Amino acid sequence: MHPCRPSNSGFTLVELLIVAIVLAIFAGAVVTNFSDSTNDSRAAAAAAAVRAVQGSIDRHHAVNGSYPADLDRAWFQAYKLPTSPYLTPAADGTVSNVQDIAGKIYPTYKSDLRHDRPFWYNRSNGIVRIRVPYQGNEQATIDLFNRVNGTSVTEWDQESAL
Repeated sequence: MHPCRPSNSGFTLVELLIVAIVLAIFAGAVVTNFSDSTNDSRAAAAAAAVRAVQGSIDRHHAVNGSYPADLDRAWFQAYKLPTSPYLTPAADGTVSNVQDIAGKIYPTYKSDLRHDRPFWYNRSNGIVRIRVPYQGNEQATIDLFNRVNGTSVTEWDQESAL
C-alpha cells in the first residue's frame, strides 16, 4: 500500500500561463476584427456621403443645365452637408471649391491633414470627391480614396484620368 498523498486540487503555473496566452490570442483577434469593421463602416459612410452630394449636384445640373457655383446646404437634411466619418464632430464639413479646371477630376491632395475641408468640388464639371485621412503611406491612402470615391487613382498627385 502506498501512503496517502494529499490531493492537488489547484492548477499549476504552466496551466495558468497557457490559459492566459490562449485568452490573449482570442482577445487580439476580436480587437482586430472590431477595428476592421469600424474602418469598413467609415468607408461605407464616406461613400454614401459622396453619393448624396454628387446626386444633388447632378439633380441641379439636370434642372438648370449648369453645375452649381456652390453646394447649397438646403439640398440636404437639416440644411447640413453630409458629414465625413473621418472628421471630428466639431468640424463643419466645408467644401474646397475648384473653379474653371474642366479636366481636373481628382483633388491634388487626396488626404486633408487639417481635417476641415473633407469635400472637394470642381464647379466646372460637377465632380465631387471626399478626402480621406492619411493611412501611413501614399498607396494605402490612395486605396482608401478610391474605395470611398469609386475612382481609380493610381498616383498620389494625379488630377485627371490617365
